[in-house]
Amino acid sequence: MHSIKSKIILLILSAMVTMALPLTLMNFRNIEKMETSSAKETLNAKCRLKKNEVDQLLVRCEDFVNGSASVLKSTMTKNDCHNADKRQWALSLLKKMMAENISQIPVVAGYYVHYNEDLVHGKEGFWYVKSHDRYIPKAITSATDYKANQTKWNAWYYAPLKAKKGTWVKPYYNANATMNLISYGMPVYIEGEFCAIIGIDLSFETLAHYFNHISVYQSGKALLTDHQFNTLSESVTISSVTEIKGIDLQKLKKTSTKNDVIDCQFHAKKSVMAYTTLKNGLRVVMLVPQKEIFAKRDQALLDTALIAGGLWLLFIIIGFIYAYRITRPLHRLTQAAQSICEGDYHTQLDVKGDDEIAQLTKALNRATESVFKNVSYVSNQAYQDELTKVKNYNAYKRKIETLNDAIDLHFANFAIVMCDMNRLKQLNDQYGHEKGSLAIKLMSKVICDIFKHSPVYRVGGDEFVVILENDDLAHMHELLTQLDPYLVDRDFSLESPWLQVAFSMGASHYIPGVDNHYKDVFQRADAKMYACKKALHAERK
Repeated sequence: MHSIKSKIILLILSAMVTMALPLTLMNFRNIEKMETSSAKETLNAKCRLKKNEVDQLLVRCEDFVNGSASVLKSTMTKNDCHNADKRQWALSLLKKMMAENISQIPVVAGYYVHYNEDLVHGKEGFWYVKSHDRYIPKAITSATDYKANQTKWNAWYYAPLKAKKGTWVKPYYNANATMNLISYGMPVYIEGEFCAIIGIDLSFETLAHYFNHISVYQSGKALLTDHQFNTLSESVTISSVTEIKGIDLQKLKKTSTKNDVIDCQFHAKKSVMAYTTLKNGLRVVMLVPQKEIFAKRDQALLDTALIAGGLWLLFIIIGFIYAYRITRPLHRLTQAAQSICEGDYHTQLDVKGDDEIAQLTKALNRATESVFKNVSYVSNQAYQDELTKVKNYNAYKRKIETLNDAIDLHFANFAIVMCDMNRLKQLNDQYGHEKGSLAIKLMSKVICDIFKHSPVYRVGGDEFVVILENDDLAHMHELLTQLDPYLVDRDFSLESPWLQVAFSMGASHYIPGVDNHYKDVFQRADAKMYACKKALHAERK
């Protein structure tokens, strides 16, 4: 290549490659890191959320059984256990008490009391099974018809007896109830003698229902599995399971992934998963195909490549048209391209005249602006909440780092306002998540309208944090007063309760010399917010 035109074209292409390639690689790496981190946080947060929801149900079941066991212990003596009339009297008392209290746990499939068969020399007790929204008595079965090691049929009796404490039994099919059950049984000892087993049955389908229709990315799944990650919530029956493959169970000793994910294979797809363990030993698993986690990364890489290709084509055309008029300012253009390559995307060349050189200079300036806009667009996508358009959790973490640095350097001055929507779960349950999302957007608008000069972050499903600074910080008390009309419990008697903005709030100011970390200020605001929520809850009762 000896022609000026060829040399100019080569130089322009070289400059563009030098500028675009590092930018593309940097964006790719940053987006991959952010998407991976976001996936870990999202999957584990969904796991913890679903675990807390199901564990609350399991705790209520345990409390029901433990309370019933306490009644039997308090009303019977060791001698009473050998007296048939006393035993029947205790059964009558338990039937009445358990029937009255079982309505507090509407998902229960059955409950039972089964006396020690060695003590009563037979089978004695009761078993109620739910049918058509009411509990009907069923004939109790004898646990001693099977050997103690035949846990498939009598684990409800022998598992708690062996553990000598309240125990959740692995899911099993009960032919008498004609359903898949998960049982919790409590052995009752009176003056050291085994008297009875008191238990409760949950329909397996009831638990599996908690995991249906949960959205995890585009085609991800929320599953209920056993301790070896055999899926249960996808099964029609407990015996029909699908194994999540590629997991080293020998190395996996944890009860949850906490803030990490695990590579695996599910339905022949490379996937990642997060999991946590329920009180009854079953596991909540969130699974997502790997390609979905990196979808934004791949799209951003494609967009960058298209923009770079368009820019290269533009400069080739300009090079052919104005090749013979570009030689003298070549050095200036090269220096500008080098500055852009080093990361100065604000570099702009002075335009003198209106000749070919001026046109090329303008084109380079436009190209720089285009790259800068693309970088800004990608950054905004990474740090903006999709639903409310306020800043997201990734931006919030960066802000915390900045504030902690300011605290270390002793020039921090800020306050925190935390807002958490009231009764969003009930709103979603009664009217659907679409109405819940609308309520979140309305709440976000109110907060943004009041705190116009401070950054607002959506840090959870219905939780927002405002970092008060500058003018908003100076007028903090006046602005907080404007929140008072919204610090109310949600009124479900309204025609459109999702249009009501109702939340709890807590605020705290950074105190120099007292607060050594952002979390110190945050914890005070968080405590005030939950005190507000507790007060509203007490008023509702």
